[in-house]
Amino acid sequence: MHAKPLDDRVKLAFWRAQADGRPANGGSGPVRKVGMVEEITGPLQICTKNALHGTLDPQKWKGDRLFVVALYPPIKKQDDKLASLKREILAEIVPNPWKE
Repeated sequence: MHAKPLDDRVKLAFWRAQADGRPANGGSGPVRKVGMVEEITGPLQICTKNALHGTLDPQKWKGDRLFVVALYPPIKKQDDKLASLKREILAEIVPNPWKE
């Protein structure tokens, strides 16, 4: 079985969560798990509640769990942080090498 390739505009990033799967860096919402797809309405504004986030530098953020996420266009970038209106939780990295 072959996985469908991601659109080349999709960006892969990391996302960290508390032990229970809830956001560890100021977000809100339900427990996140592999396979979950989240979508919010815009306008997209990085570093606000109007964005679903990911990072290119996971050691910079707190959280017991470490996920690989796909962020779909439109995407904004600020330093190591990426933001989108649609995020898919692709995988969990276990063990988390940066667990606190």
